Amino acid sequence: MPKKKLDEIRKMKPEEKEKRLAELREELAQVKSKGGRSDDNFKAVRDLKREMARVLTLMKEERA
Repeated sequence: MPKKKLDEIRKMKPEEKEKRLAELREELAQVKSKGGRSDDNFKAVRDLKREMARVLTLMKEERA
């Protein structure tokens, strides 16, 4: 899935954020299961984790 910008994530409804987070977790599991030590794999894992952190941060901000 393409990376989403912070503004795009902010506009999402809470249900959509939950769904996006589940999709990212699933995609991360798939990338990790492929294994390998290529730079592309490391970059993909890093990018997925960063986007997950963005979504989680915004979800936490909304609850506060």
